[in-house]
Order: sequence, then C-alpha cells, then structure tokens
Amino acid sequence: MIEDEELRELFKLESEDHIQEMTEGLLSLEKEPNDSATLDNVYRKAHIIKGSAVMVGEEDIVKIAHLIEDYLSLVKDGKVKFTSKKFDLIYEGLDAIRPLVKEAIYGTPANVDVAAVLSRLQFGVEDSPDSELVVESSLEITETIIQKEVVIEPEVSLNDESRMIEDEELRELFKLESEDHIQEMTEGLLTLEKQPEDTEALDLVYRKAHIIKGSAVMVGRDGIVKIAHLIEEYLSVVKDGKVKFTSKKFDLIYEGLDAIRPLVKEAIYGTPSNIDVPAVLSRLQFGVEDSSELEAPTESEPEINEPKPSAEITAEAVNEKQISRALDAANKILHKEEDPTPVNAPLAKYTIDTVRVDTKTLDDLITHTGELAVTKLRIDKRFEEFDDMLFLLDEWKRKSSHRKRIFEDLEKNSGKSNDGPSHELEEMEKVWEEEGELFVKISSFLDDFKNFSYEDNARLEFISKNLDAGIRKIRLVQLSTIFNLFPRTVRDLAKQTGKEIELIIEGGETTADKRIVEEIKDPLIHIIRNSIDHGLEKSDERLKSGKSPSGTIRLRAYQSATSIMIEVTDDGRGLNMESIKKTALKRNVCAPEALEKMDTKQIQELIFTPAFSTSNIVTEISGRGVGMDIVKNKVENLKGKIKLDSKPGLGCTFQLSLPFTLATIKSLIVVVDGVNYAMPTDHIETMLTVKKEDIFPIEGKETINYNDNPLSVAYLFDLLELKGKSKKEHHEMPCIVISTGGNAVGLFVDSLLGDQEIVLKPQCKILKRVRNISGAAILGTGDVCKVLNPSDLIKSVGKKDSHVNVQFKPQVDTRKKRLLLAEDSLTVRAQEKKILEKAGYEVIAAVDGLDAFNKLKMHKFDGVVSDVEMPNMTGLALAENIRKSKEYADIPIVLVTSLAKDEDKARGVKAGANAYITKGSFDQRVLLEVLDNLI
Repeated sequence: MIEDEELRELFKLESEDHIQEMTEGLLSLEKEPNDSATLDNVYRKAHIIKGSAVMVGEEDIVKIAHLIEDYLSLVKDGKVKFTSKKFDLIYEGLDAIRPLVKEAIYGTPANVDVAAVLSRLQFGVEDSPDSELVVESSLEITETIIQKEVVIEPEVSLNDESRMIEDEELRELFKLESEDHIQEMTEGLLTLEKQPEDTEALDLVYRKAHIIKGSAVMVGRDGIVKIAHLIEEYLSVVKDGKVKFTSKKFDLIYEGLDAIRPLVKEAIYGTPSNIDVPAVLSRLQFGVEDSSELEAPTESEPEINEPKPSAEITAEAVNEKQISRALDAANKILHKEEDPTPVNAPLAKYTIDTVRVDTKTLDDLITHTGELAVTKLRIDKRFEEFDDMLFLLDEWKRKSSHRKRIFEDLEKNSGKSNDGPSHELEEMEKVWEEEGELFVKISSFLDDFKNFSYEDNARLEFISKNLDAGIRKIRLVQLSTIFNLFPRTVRDLAKQTGKEIELIIEGGETTADKRIVEEIKDPLIHIIRNSIDHGLEKSDERLKSGKSPSGTIRLRAYQSATSIMIEVTDDGRGLNMESIKKTALKRNVCAPEALEKMDTKQIQELIFTPAFSTSNIVTEISGRGVGMDIVKNKVENLKGKIKLDSKPGLGCTFQLSLPFTLATIKSLIVVVDGVNYAMPTDHIETMLTVKKEDIFPIEGKETINYNDNPLSVAYLFDLLELKGKSKKEHHEMPCIVISTGGNAVGLFVDSLLGDQEIVLKPQCKILKRVRNISGAAILGTGDVCKVLNPSDLIKSVGKKDSHVNVQFKPQVDTRKKRLLLAEDSLTVRAQEKKILEKAGYEVIAAVDGLDAFNKLKMHKFDGVVSDVEMPNMTGLALAENIRKSKEYADIPIVLVTSLAKDEDKARGVKAGANAYITKGSFDQRVLLEVLDNLI
C-alpha cells in the first residue's frame, strides 16, 4: 500500500477515472476505429496512468501501462491497425491494472501474474514488423522507461523542505513579489485566450513565470521552481512559433498556477499546501512533451539519448548567473536602489519611506478610534453637566443677591435708630462683601475653564477626526483586489456550462474598507454563478432571441454620497416569474391567496427566502438552495442592502449598497419602557407620529396608511418580548419605519432621543445569536445600550404577515438521519460512507441499484445517494423506480457520478433526481450542503 495517505487518495481518484475513460474509449474505438479524437484521448489516459504510477513507485502498473501506450502510439502513427486480438490484449492489461491499483490503495493482494500479462502484451507489440521498439524482458522494462521517457521522479526534498521561509524579510519580499506576479500571469493568460497573437501579453506571462521561478530559487522552493520552469518552457516554445496555444494547454498552465498559489502560502505562512507536486508535474510535463520533438538535433550534432533538462530541474540546476541576477534584484528592492552605489561615493542620508504594518494592528487602531469617538461624545455630555453647574452657580448668586438686598434693608432700618447699626449687622455686611468677591472669582475661573475646555474639545475633535480618517484611509483597498479574481472564475464556469460569456469590469479602482472587500467576495461569486447558470442562455438560444451569441456580465463599482455601490448585471433571460411562483407554492413560502396579491417586486424578492431554488436539479454551479439567501444575509451582516431588478428577456441586475466603514454605526437612540435601544439609521426610512385612530386592521394585523400603501406596524415592546410591565399606549405615538430586502414595517416606541455614533460590541459566545438584537454599545452617558437587528425585527413582524411568510427554522431533530448509499466501486463507496458518517448520518451501503432498491424496502430512509453507472440496475433506473412508488415518491435523491455532460444531467432530471454532483469536481462540502438542504 502507498504510505502517504494524501498521495494514495489522489492516485485512487485519478487512476480509477482514467481507467474508466480508457475502457469507454476502447469500446468506442471497437465500433469506430478511425475516430482519431477518441484514440488520442485513450493514448493520453494511458500516458497519465503510467506517469502517476511512476510517481508513487508502482512498477508493475508502469510496465503494463507503458506497453499499452507503446502499442497505441504505433496505431496513432499509422504503423499498425486495431484488430480484435489487440483490443482483447489491451482490455486484459486494464483488467490487470485495476486490482494492482486497489492493492496500492488498500493493500489488498492483487493476485495478478504481472510477468504473464507483460509477456502477452509484449507479443501484442512485437507482431508489428515496422515497429522500432526494442523489446526487453519484463524485469528490465522499468529501467528502460526511466531512460526513454521524460519523467520527473519524486524527490525527498519536495516533502522534507521547511514549510515556511525562515528569514522574515526575505519571506515578506517573496510574498509581495510572487502574489503580484501570479495575478499578472492569470490576467495575461485570460487575455491570450481571447487574443492568442498578442505578443506583448505572451512576453509578459513568460517574463512573470521566469521571475517566479527565480524568486523560488532564491528562497529554496523546489516545488515552485519545477512547476514554474515547465510553464516557462512551454511558453518559450509558443514564443518561438513552434506550437500554438490550445484550450488544453491553457488548462494545464492554470492548473500549474493553482498549485503554485498554495505552495506560496505554505512558504509564507507555514500552512500545509496539500499539493501533490509530483502529480502536478506529471500532468504539466505531458503538456510540454507535445512539443518535445520540435527540438530535433542538427546533422552536425549527434542525438544524445538522455533525459531532458526539464526532468531534473532543481534549485541547484539553475545556473549561477540566474541566481546572481535574482539576488541583485532582491537587494535592489530591499534597499530601494535603482543602481548600485559606488564604493567611494559619500554616504547618503538613510531614510525609510515605508513600513509594514500588520492588518491586526490596523484593526485594533480602528477600534480605538471608534472608542475615541464615543469618548468625545462623553466629553460633550460633560459639557452639558458643566452648563448645569454654571446654571446652579448663577441661581446661587441670584439668591445670594436677594439675601443681600434684604440685609441692606435691615441695615437702613437699623440706621434710623439712635444706637446705629448693631455689631452683628456689621459682621454680616463683611460676609456679604467677601461672598460677592468669591462669586466674582469663581465665575471668572469657570468662564475661563469653560472657554479653554471648549478650545481643547474642538482640538480633540479635529485630531480624532483626522486620526480616524487617516487610519481608515490606510485600510482602504481597491475593489480590483477581488474583481481581478472573477475573470478566471467566469472563464472556467463558461467552459463548464458550454456558454460564451464576456465579463466586463468597471470601477475596480473604487476603494473600500479591507474587511468589506474581504467579506463581499463570496456573495459576488454566488451572484455571478447564478447569472451564468440561470440567467445567461447558450449561444443557439441567444441567436434565436435576436441576441449576440456571447452573453455579458457587467461588474461595476462606484461611490455614492453615502455608500459604496456594486452592481452585477447580465443580459440573459431574466427571472422566470412563473417558476418562482411554482417554487414558492411548492416550498410553502407563502399561501396561494397571498401570492395572488403580490406585485412583481415582491415576487422577485422571494428568491432571497432561505432554501429557495427554481432549479429542477441541484448542481455544483448553482441550485443548491443556499446562494441568494447567503448573499442577502452576508450583505446585511455588513450593514448593507441588496436590491434586485429583473426584466424578462433582457437580463437581471443585483445592486449592493455597502457602508464606507464597519467600525462605528450611526444609530437612532429610542426609548422603550424606560430602556434605551439603538436602531441603525441605514435601515430607517422615516419617522412618523401616528394617532391611535389612524391604525386599522388588515387580515388581523395592525396597519397604517404610509405613502398611500398599507404598512404593517407593531409595538417594539411586544417584539422584544418585554415582561412584567405593560406597554405605553398614547393618543399620539412615535413610529419609526424600517426596511430591508424590499420589506418595510413600522415600529412604535415611547420616545426618540436622537442620532449617535456607536461602536458595536459583538455578543459573547454564550449569547452568540439573540433574536432581534445585534449586540451592545456604550453610549456617551456611559450607559450600556442594546443594538437592534432590523432584519430580525421585520421577520418577527412577518411571522404573522400574509405577504412574506418567513419563519424561523424549527427545532432540529436529534435523531440521526439515515441515508441509502448505492455505489458499485468499493473504493468510492468506502470514501463516501466515511464522509457521510463523519457528518452525522447513519449510512446503509448497497453494491448496485438493485441491491439499493431491495434495501429501500427494509428500512426507513431520509435520502438516497447513488452512482449512475452500476451493474444490475443503474442509478437512473433506481431513481425512476423510487419515483414510481407512492411510498418513496418524495424521498430526496442525489446522484454522484463522473458523467458531467448536460444531456447526462437532463437524464437525471427526467429520472427524478433532486441533485446531480459530478465526481470530476467532487467537493464533499457541496454534497453535505446539498443533503442538509434537501433533507
């Protein structure tokens, strides 16, 4: 058994698929032996199987696959023709490889007489008289392969090298340089796919591959060096005009870049890349080998039968000149020098123009500046108290003056007597005079203190605002950071769906807070995937509709006065209103009578309902019932809004409105039952004063007339489920109208205190999710204030609302869900069973469709996961039989298969499957996500 678990799993997945494809191809060739495309595919699969076996050290598989490949090569060259006997020999070879593969994966004995198989296969090659092959004994074939073929053997250094670059400065330099060059390569390749004759783009991509290789040499990353070198080698052949780009070659280069990215992260952060470098090199090497014969030796240069230099490329194999150039370039970057300084030149003043700051430090600073803003509000509150103190002082002074006047009257009256003023009155007069002087001093001091404090406060406000603005500016990132990732995504999905798609990006220079840029990536990918799968039509359908054959997705960003706006627009078919209605009724999203009353906008908004999908069948691209719900929740968590506009036959637009910052939230402070609550102003439409007689019932709900439309209203006291006290109802009540996701409600409160900037404090893990509450904040008064969640409040009102019947998920059933797994491949069955059981399911396995159908009658199942191609009864037949039975008609069925064509998926829909997942792009998270939503 192969020792390395990850390599073993990769070999398992790869070899089984390729053996199956070879078998299918051979069956096709038996009927149409002149089908060159199928022949090329079978030959290529044999070559890949051989290369994979070399990587994992399975010599017996190498020997058998090599002889099959040699024979197919003779057929390709027209030196021999297929015969029935030859087909039998190749099938015999594949029948021998299968158990050998299982032996390598599971350690179970293959019980295959390799020497006998090789003897018969050799005879199959030997009987071609024109063959130039030298036939060795079966014990010598492996050595011959190593000498003849351009292979890259696995090296210990690839697995033993340290995960992270030790030198911190060199590590940071490698990070900055490699990430930029990989992105530029990706952009250049996307350009070359559209304009393969663009020599400038080709030169750029070639140069970037060369730089990546040189940088990897400098930091001792052999895996990156080898992959980059093979890419560079192929690009060199293209530059020389010896070969032309093909779709397959682009895929290979992209695969190489996809491998380099995690290897770079491993070198920078030390996180395991989980990349099987030898396997990647094997596939990339095949891409280069296609052009290997172009470098034919001249007559004066004898041909040397040695491996290509590319087969042995390592860090040491790159010449000293390249290493020297790489080090010189690094030195210039590190010291910010354009040219080396002469030895005798006077020393220039040393300055540091830039410093590196960890983003965590910036996050902390943002939090502190937010707290500084709150502190500023508290100081403003102190000024109010200071004014109160001055008022009391004035009051005291006024009363003191009044008492002094009384004293003066007494003094005048006493002066009329012969004895004159008494001694006591004389003493009191002195007290009043001293008190008056004290009042003057205190008043003067307080006036000066107040003026100086106002000046200090104004200065503090100026500094805090500049500090806050400066730090936020540092955190600003251009949206192109994530926008540049989407062309590759669109390109791959276009190929996968067989559609012509052009992505237009505008406003990539628009800046936003780093966290917003990071968090908005996944929602945008969801929207784009849905546009490709549901919105854009295929070329023939577009032509029939009078459109251009190529669909367009436009990704646009810009800034409004208060928000960052991102729009995703496609020119596809638009939302299917009838399909949305049917799905809404099928999933009990709303009642039929409520649906009839909805306008177009309300019906369109239903796609944001949890687990809502109009797709007939779930695939990896979309239709998993989670996409748009995730988009809405994510945008709202970022304190943003999402709007939808769809026109039948013309396309669809999603508009995302996001705040400039998430550090502080502008909120309206409201009072309910003597307690302060903060409502984010982004979701407040207006504030009203509502008279009690203006409230009327509609379908059992309290309603008011708002802009000539009915608006549901509720008491915030009731929604917060406050206990022990009764809500205050007055003849006139303050009402705040809030909206999110196209829905609006009015909330009655006791009073409004005004706007305030607050810093949201997330709830602790114990209170991770409290309905209607987002968190807490400290007000300028020092009081703790709960921050309301507008989206939850609207849902709370909507629970009884007939327009949008949004309900919270019921309690989760603690009983283990039971699945029926039908899969004829032992290895795949074992792997899928392990994945499902780890996710908490009880799994009962069946070896084929017939076995599964029989076991379905013996137990109660919550879902079925099945392969398609199986003996006795296929997965499609299993699905059809299940749907025919009333007892099992509603049970969810998920097909997991290697058949990925549209017609295959159509057959799955017709058979009654709920989901269709292809093994070629198998992701266990997708399978578990689909099951979670279907069951």
